Amino acid sequence: MGKLTAWAEKILSAPECVKVLGKIQMCAKPIKPTCVEDVVVKKEEKKAAPAPAAKKAVEEKKKDNVESLPPSPWVVYDFKTFYVNHKDKKGAAVDTWMKELDWAGWSFWHFHYEKFGTEG
Repeated sequence: MGKLTAWAEKILSAPECVKVLGKIQMCAKPIKPTCVEDVVVKKEEKKAAPAPAAKKAVEEKKKDNVESLPPSPWVVYDFKTFYVNHKDKKGAAVDTWMKELDWAGWSFWHFHYEKFGTEG
């Protein structure tokens, strides 16, 4: 990795970089990367026998926001198929969509982005 080291030394010795980061010194000996499997095995070795309370805590895993929502009968794929194939997308399709949407489990957002000058 000689060329990479030379490139890094060149960049890190630039006055702009030294001003922000200070003088950076490369390590004399490369560090051996740890393998993910080694880390997992070491963690499992540390856990000899979990206590009964720990097992109960694992079983009662805290759900994230999506998992904690109630099941919804509204299917996004069916909605997209219906809306894309409908002839009147601004009229009857939107009316049907607003009636069928599961408002307890879904929400509808509309964002308007204003372009300024040559932006976007």
